[in-house]
Amino acid sequence: MAIELSGVVVRADEWSETCSTAIHSVSGYVVVVISVLESRALLVASSYLANLSGRTAASHLRSSPTVRGEFAQRIIERMPGQTHARACLLDHAAEIRDALEELLPGEEVMVEVSDQALAQAAHVWSRGAEDEAS
Repeated sequence: MAIELSGVVVRADEWSETCSTAIHSVSGYVVVVISVLESRALLVASSYLANLSGRTAASHLRSSPTVRGEFAQRIIERMPGQTHARACLLDHAAEIRDALEELLPGEEVMVEVSDQALAQAAHVWSRGAEDEAS
């Protein structure tokens, strides 16, 4: 199940742009978030694999024409947020910010995630269940 999210916006010194962002649930334990920032030709893909103990493995891919694709992985002991999918979206937004700060040295970058995007992310599993039922 995939949901296109509204309201993920990048702001920097002299510009702002809405990211094309989608969240996918592969199962109750796997979430993937993908964002594209067209003006900077930047792709950030994040995958999250959770287990029942609360730990989450996070993998990130950053890709742009000016920087060779980079992978990063880490274990997150506890994901903050009301739902796992919302927490994944917030972590993904931080990854976008970090990628842009590397691409645009000296610019202060901020990634805003709207309440609407957070609400949409929280429904990634319920939307899948609705689709399967119909």
